[in-house]
Amino acid sequence: MNIKVQFLPKDLKEIGIIKKDGTPIVKFSSLDNLEPTMLEKFISAISSFSEDLQGGTLKSLKLGKNKFFFEYLSDLELIIFCMTDEGIKEKKVQKTCQAIAEILKNYVGIEEKRPEIINNLNFNGLKEKLTIYFKMSNL
Repeated sequence: MNIKVQFLPKDLKEIGIIKKDGTPIVKFSSLDNLEPTMLEKFISAISSFSEDLQGGTLKSLKLGKNKFFFEYLSDLELIIFCMTDEGIKEKKVQKTCQAIAEILKNYVGIEEKRPEIINNLNFNGLKEKLTIYFKMSNL
């Protein structure tokens, strides 16, 4: 579910939640030029490669003038990514990714942190909660 928005948190181009296998859950984007699911599959592949190579998760990645930040919800087998320009302060973007992770955890529920629960969720409620967060973060 790709949602074109005008109210992403300041300095962010794209925010997405994907399954570990690259399946998109929800994406908020101010961009028009990316092929749907191409970015998600790339993030999944590079994250798996990083785990295999380093034994740990990838926290950030610079590609050209873009920088990606990642937050992992391993119990749900989800990856949250935030894309921004290279010059944006890392702490601010990491804080946004962490806030999205907390909103998602609360939305799923403390007791239901299993990967299979994701398949049965209605993400419209999550979309609304994230939209409110994005609007508030720009005040």
